[in-house]
Formats: sequence, C-alpha cells, structure tokens
Amino acid sequence: MLIFELDGYEAQRAYISAKGNSWLYGNILLGGVPGILVDWLSGAHVRLEPTEIDIELVPDPKTNAE
Repeated sequence: MLIFELDGYEAQRAYISAKGNSWLYGNILLGGVPGILVDWLSGAHVRLEPTEIDIELVPDPKTNAE
C-alpha cells in the first residue's frame, strides 16, 4: 500500500500487488538456470499491478476551515 500525503490535503491510498511474471516459465523452458537466476536476482520474476496510479489530492476541510 502506498500513502500519498501533503499538508492541507487528505491522505490518499493506493494498493499495489505483486504477481508472478509469465516470462519466468519461458526462461525455465528456453533460458535454463542462467535465465531463471537473472530474472530472480533482478526482480523480473514478479510484476506489479496496477502499472499506473492516478491520485487526486482532495483539500482537507479541517485544515482549510482554520
């Protein structure tokens, strides 16, 4: 989970999940151990979703009222 905070605005949250990358199976079949190791060590064996996050900051009424 990511939390975006800015003074005078309400905090906004975005959720990110890690899922297995299907290319890892291609490396098992075609690349063998070196391909698997490179993907595992570089972090390419997982993909993050969503790939883009669009956050709109909303003014905090408690802060703006003062």
